[in-house]
Amino acid sequence: MTAGLLYKCRWRTNQWNYERNSWDRGWDMLLFIGVETIHREDGVDIHNYRFHDIIKNETVLMDKGLTRHCEEIKGDSHERD
Repeated sequence: MTAGLLYKCRWRTNQWNYERNSWDRGWDMLLFIGVETIHREDGVDIHNYRFHDIIKNETVLMDKGLTRHCEEIKGDSHERD
């Protein structure tokens, strides 16, 4: 992931819900801010991914597991219309 780029992060909670555009969890437009690392006393490093939700104007913090559902939004908006 690259700071400053836009991503959409969506997934289904029902494995049989494969209808078109049937995403039931996630975000449509997130600005990636960067990775924050927490160094625990037991020697484990936790990597959190900070985003800004452009639509809701909120901060979103994800762990590495959720970021596997993210993909970069490419191109200008008029190219996708």
